[in-house]
Amino acid sequence: MRRFCIGLTVVAILSLTIVGCGSSDNGAAEKPSATETSTTQSSSTPSSSADTPTTQTPTTQTPTTAPADDTWTTVATLRSSDPPWNDMPGILISEPFAVTGDLQVVLDMPDAGDMDGVIAAIVAADKASDVSALLGALGDAAIVTMMPAAPTQEVSGLDGTYVLVNSVPTAKEWSLDVQTKP
Repeated sequence: MRRFCIGLTVVAILSLTIVGCGSSDNGAAEKPSATETSTTQSSSTPSSSADTPTTQTPTTQTPTTAPADDTWTTVATLRSSDPPWNDMPGILISEPFAVTGDLQVVLDMPDAGDMDGVIAAIVAADKASDVSALLGALGDAAIVTMMPAAPTQEVSGLDGTYVLVNSVPTAKEWSLDVQTKP
């Protein structure tokens, strides 16, 4: 039985690896422009404040109800240091989280190189009862391939209770935050 479970684990790891391969070149090319855009936006915002009277700028920026509605709240976190699921080496599963609509997954991988990353699947929580059910659920799962060059990925159209699953071990430490809008 143990050999069977290990065999299923290997199949799950290979499935997630195959699904996640191929997007590393696009993510690496995007990193400089994302940083550049961020820097450009930051420097243009202060100059706008300097050009307009300081009395009106805080009044205009303070009631920012639109960005407040766009605030993401962390509902679950999965870390490389979490204990393995059901004592199955290499399989990590987050605590269940409820979502209706959109969610985003945010990667934190401090010592990552350009080609490092994390592959995870968003699976219905009721499918995380045993290895067989989990493998069957991978076909319907939303797969996220996270890289330091593109550390945030949004997934839409969800409605229910889910878990985040990772079965592709890496040598680097990482964490994935699952965030939703209130």
